[in-house]
Amino acid sequence: MIGNLPKPVYLTAGKSGNLKLKSGQLPLDFIVDAATSTKLDAKGTSVKNAYTLYSKNVGTHFLVLTGKTDGAKNTLKLCIPVVVTAAAPTVIPFSDVKESDWACDYIMNLYSKGIIKGYPDKTFRPNKEISRQHAAKMITLGAGLKYQGKKANFPDVDPNGEMSPYIAALVEKGAVRGYPDGSFRPTRNITRAEIAKIVTIAFDLEMGKLPANFKDLPTGEAGQYIKILASNGIVKGYADGTFRPQGLTTRAQFCKILTIAMAASGVQGAEFAASFTVSGHDILTPAIEAAQALIDVLPDDQDIQTKQYLQARLNVLE
Repeated sequence: MIGNLPKPVYLTAGKSGNLKLKSGQLPLDFIVDAATSTKLDAKGTSVKNAYTLYSKNVGTHFLVLTGKTDGAKNTLKLCIPVVVTAAAPTVIPFSDVKESDWACDYIMNLYSKGIIKGYPDKTFRPNKEISRQHAAKMITLGAGLKYQGKKANFPDVDPNGEMSPYIAALVEKGAVRGYPDGSFRPTRNITRAEIAKIVTIAFDLEMGKLPANFKDLPTGEAGQYIKILASNGIVKGYADGTFRPQGLTTRAQFCKILTIAMAASGVQGAEFAASFTVSGHDILTPAIEAAQALIDVLPDDQDIQTKQYLQARLNVLE
């Protein structure tokens, strides 16, 4: 029951497409199957015109619609129970990625953000080791670094090539320096230790509180970068207790690393926003909402410990 309204009220969800809702404190992305209109009678008790919502968050949620009543200044708030019985259908643009694949959610998350686009033959090649140049592009875009108009200054990188501005952005950030001979070796596969350094610096990550002990942890800065990623749940070691810093990473594995790094960075940003206030401006709420959206894309069936850890850090800020 909403209370008496002066006349019937229409709430329109708009055209078919995406609709962002909230379930408690968790923002949910739904897909509306058609343009919809909800009508309330004068008593606010009748809801007409059914429509369909899809989400990967199966369960019972509440659709909250707000608006002004026609001809009055009063604000209307309507809560409609929504039961999601099936996950949203996923349209995967890559011929070699299936919805049942463990990395599908990570890959599709980055694809939806324009961070990856795959190969011209419509493949993603998830099991192929990722190269330094492709990692550079993905990290630059994921971290939101400015790259437009920049040119890399390495003898083996075409200054006018596609990857040049992304590599240049990481150089400017201090995340990459190249090799002693002055080269960047863009097509060489990137090592796990290199990933740790570049991701840590690009995202300005600080030490977290999850376990970060490995038998083969390098000394000095290299070891610190690995510990920072591990302490935030971004990387894991192997069953034998090693990290294997010189090991390689597949494109699918890197999508997971980058997705979690973006979420960890978002939480860290919200924590920073909570540490000070700007007169007349609420900077914390949008920071929390942005971080929550990044956490929500982490699949529950992959690394629930990391998701719970990041969520707990965010919850204390609300």
